[in-house]
Amino acid sequence: IVTTLQARCSVIAAANPVGGRYDPALTFMDNVDLSEPILTRFDILCTVRDIADPVQDELMARFVTESHMRHHPSATANDIQQNHVVPNIFNVDPIPQEIFKKYIIYA
Repeated sequence: IVTTLQARCSVIAAANPVGGRYDPALTFMDNVDLSEPILTRFDILCTVRDIADPVQDELMARFVTESHMRHHPSATANDIQQNHVVPNIFNVDPIPQEIFKKYIIYA
């Protein structure tokens, strides 16, 4: 990536690991294949790892596809009325969408 940014701007970026899987034996830089000069420009680096769980993965995939179908321009009234909720098996409270949107805007 070659770009010039103003000194006073915020950047939120995401990178997938090389090969699609994060390898804990490698450094962060090697996992995402980004150079040190690029990585040093970020104040915070967070790793979000997915623990493979076939049941949870199926529920999440179903939620995402049904959400896209409900919000498609040709969705019927019946599609929109369906309310599917992904069970909270991790016992954590999800961040409300409005707060998350405000966080992204603030960042």
